[in-house]
Amino acid sequence: MAHQPQAQGTSRDPHPGAHDSGEAHRSASPDEGVRHGGSHRRGHYTPTQRRDPGAMRRGGQAQGSGADALANGLGWFSIGLGLAEVLMPGRLAGFLGMRGQERLIQGYGLREIANGIGLLAARDKGPWLWGRVGGDALDLATLAGNLGEGNRRRENVGIAMAAVAGVTALDIYAAQMHSQSGAVSGAVSGAMSRLKGSPSAPPRDFSDRTGFPKGVQAARGAAKDFKVPDDMRTPEALRALNEKR
Repeated sequence: MAHQPQAQGTSRDPHPGAHDSGEAHRSASPDEGVRHGGSHRRGHYTPTQRRDPGAMRRGGQAQGSGADALANGLGWFSIGLGLAEVLMPGRLAGFLGMRGQERLIQGYGLREIANGIGLLAARDKGPWLWGRVGGDALDLATLAGNLGEGNRRRENVGIAMAAVAGVTALDIYAAQMHSQSGAVSGAVSGAMSRLKGSPSAPPRDFSDRTGFPKGVQAARGAAKDFKVPDDMRTPEALRALNEKR
């Protein structure tokens, strides 16, 4: 009796039910990767991402340090300008054509010195920065009153007004920057307090999921009473061909 080799691709599994159930069991277990700390696309498992309080704190400190550095620079500038106005009121009055207003210039100088010391010493520099903006407005109003034709130094007054306007813009920018950094710092502090006050939720564990809520054994034979719908059956014209095979 000659041995006939079996054609490839025509072998049939003698136990298709067992094979299918094993495949179903393996395909319905999307948690193998989860058990090892990974993620599985089928189970859509995503580990809980924990917020980094250190990064939030560093972000708020970076913005706050920039605003404080600018405020401190304006504080030193204010002290230097104030000393010049207090110690040399006559020269400034002569340069601006404001003879007879030396006392007023000295008073403005004292205001500048007080504001500069406040900027360097205060932890909350916002009010002092807005105080500088108010002082700038007062300086501009005083200079504008000396732009008349009777002042032979009105060109110098115009130069001084342009310089004061530039400093005013910088003061406004610093005040707004400090207000924003204060809001960011407050938000970061609130978030930090909430993070410290509430325990962090642990990552969800799906390692006990199999895809069979009632177990694999309960799923066996669950579809034995299933009836194939007519539109899914083989048409009558083709059933004879299937039977001949």
